[in-house]
Amino acid sequence: MDNRDNDKKRPEVKLPENVPVDYGFEKMLKSFIKTVEKSGILQQVKARRYYEKPSAIKRKLEKERNKKWNMKKLKNILKKIIW
Repeated sequence: MDNRDNDKKRPEVKLPENVPVDYGFEKMLKSFIKTVEKSGILQQVKARRYYEKPSAIKRKLEKERNKKWNMKKLKNILKKIIW
């Protein structure tokens, strides 16, 4: 794998050009954490922490779909009752 490919996927935090003296480490760390959260790296790491069988993934996705569909159906029924 090429290093250039890895660089595109890594979040970066660059210092502004006119950095004041009191620009602290905490601010840089906070901005780095925000970029990592936006990129979804932590979610990916947590998902890959343990192996999950493909059938288990399918089952989980199906369960989520059913849950959303049931909530939508329930909302429609409640709207009809209320109105």
